[in-house]
Amino acid sequence: MRATPFLTIALLALSARPGPGADEMPVPADLQVPLLLKILTYDRNFETKAKTDLTIGIVYDPGNPGSLKASNEVAEMLGRVAGTCCSSSGDWPTSRRWSGATASASST
Repeated sequence: MRATPFLTIALLALSARPGPGADEMPVPADLQVPLLLKILTYDRNFETKAKTDLTIGIVYDPGNPGSLKASNEVAEMLGRVAGTCCSSSGDWPTSRRWSGATASASST
Protein backbone atom coordinates (compact mmCIF):
# COMPACT_ATOMS: atom_id res chain seq x y z
CA MET A 1 0.00 0.00 0.00
CA ARG A 2 1.38 3.41 -0.93
CA ALA A 3 0.90 6.33 1.42
CA THR A 4 -0.18 9.60 -0.06
CA PRO A 5 2.35 12.44 0.17
CA PHE A 6 0.01 14.32 2.52
CA LEU A 7 -0.24 11.34 4.86
CA THR A 8 3.53 10.80 4.78
CA ILE A 9 4.20 14.43 5.66
CA ALA A 10 1.61 14.35 8.44
CA LEU A 11 3.09 11.20 9.96
CA LEU A 12 6.59 12.64 9.82
CA ALA A 13 5.41 15.85 11.46
CA LEU A 14 3.69 13.93 14.25
CA SER A 15 6.68 11.68 14.88
CA ALA A 16 9.40 14.33 14.59
CA ARG A 17 11.97 13.94 17.31
CA PRO A 18 12.41 17.02 19.49
CA GLY A 19 15.80 18.71 19.59
CA PRO A 20 17.95 19.14 22.69
CA GLY A 21 16.18 21.11 25.38
CA ALA A 22 12.79 20.72 23.72
CA ASP A 23 9.79 19.13 25.41
CA GLU A 24 9.82 15.36 25.22
CA MET A 25 6.36 15.35 23.64
CA PRO A 26 5.12 18.86 22.81
CA VAL A 27 1.74 17.55 21.60
CA PRO A 28 0.10 15.16 24.08
CA ALA A 29 -0.91 11.68 22.92
CA ASP A 30 -4.59 12.40 23.57
CA LEU A 31 -4.37 15.07 20.83
CA GLN A 32 -1.91 13.30 18.49
CA VAL A 33 -3.87 10.07 18.07
CA PRO A 34 -7.25 11.62 17.16
CA LEU A 35 -5.44 14.02 14.81
CA LEU A 36 -3.66 11.12 13.09
CA LEU A 37 -6.91 9.19 12.73
CA LYS A 38 -8.67 12.29 11.36
CA ILE A 39 -5.87 12.77 8.82
CA LEU A 40 -6.39 9.18 7.66
CA THR A 41 -10.02 9.94 6.83
CA TYR A 42 -8.94 12.55 4.25
CA ASP A 43 -7.65 9.76 2.00
CA ARG A 44 -10.75 8.91 -0.02
CA ASN A 45 -9.42 5.45 -0.84
CA PHE A 46 -8.31 4.64 2.70
CA GLU A 47 -10.86 1.90 3.43
CA THR A 48 -10.20 0.30 0.05
CA LYS A 49 -6.45 0.27 0.64
CA ALA A 50 -6.56 -0.74 4.32
CA LYS A 51 -9.37 -3.29 3.85
CA THR A 52 -9.87 -4.79 7.34
CA ASP A 53 -6.55 -4.14 9.06
CA LEU A 54 -4.57 -1.04 9.93
CA THR A 55 -1.06 -1.17 11.34
CA ILE A 56 0.34 1.91 13.05
CA GLY A 57 3.98 1.76 14.06
CA ILE A 58 5.22 3.69 17.07
CA VAL A 59 8.87 4.63 16.72
CA TYR A 60 10.72 5.28 19.97
CA ASP A 61 14.15 5.06 21.59
CA PRO A 62 14.05 2.31 24.26
CA GLY A 63 17.12 3.86 25.91
CA ASN A 64 15.35 7.18 26.44
CA PRO A 65 12.85 7.14 29.34
CA GLY A 66 10.94 10.10 27.88
CA SER A 67 10.64 8.40 24.51
CA LEU A 68 9.48 5.15 26.14
CA LYS A 69 6.91 7.03 28.22
CA ALA A 70 5.62 8.87 25.14
CA SER A 71 5.34 5.63 23.14
CA ASN A 72 3.39 4.01 25.98
CA GLU A 73 1.03 7.00 26.10
CA VAL A 74 0.44 6.82 22.34
CA ALA A 75 -0.07 3.03 22.48
CA GLU A 76 -2.54 3.43 25.36
CA MET A 77 -4.47 6.11 23.48
CA LEU A 78 -4.53 3.97 20.32
CA GLY A 79 -5.87 1.11 22.42
CA ARG A 80 -8.66 3.33 23.71
CA VAL A 81 -9.82 4.40 20.26
CA ALA A 82 -9.11 1.14 18.39
CA GLY A 83 -12.09 -0.02 16.38
CA THR A 84 -13.91 3.30 16.80
CA CYS A 85 -12.35 5.39 14.02
CA CYS A 86 -11.74 5.32 10.32
CA SER A 87 -13.79 2.22 9.51
CA SER A 88 -17.45 2.36 8.67
CA SER A 89 -17.71 -1.43 8.93
CA GLY A 90 -16.41 -1.60 12.52
CA ASP A 91 -14.56 -4.88 11.95
CA TRP A 92 -11.03 -3.72 12.66
CA PRO A 93 -8.91 -5.26 15.42
CA THR A 94 -9.37 -3.59 18.78
CA SER A 95 -5.91 -3.97 20.28
CA ARG A 96 -2.30 -3.95 19.23
CA ARG A 97 0.79 -4.60 21.32
CA TRP A 98 4.22 -3.44 20.18
CA SER A 99 7.57 -4.53 21.54
CA GLY A 100 10.82 -3.02 20.36
CA ALA A 101 11.44 -3.40 16.65
CA THR A 102 9.01 -6.29 16.23
CA ALA A 103 5.27 -6.18 16.49
CA SER A 104 2.64 -8.72 17.38
CA ALA A 105 -1.05 -8.09 16.89
CA SER A 106 -4.04 -9.61 18.57
CA SER A 107 -7.74 -9.06 18.08
CA THR A 108 -10.01 -8.82 21.08
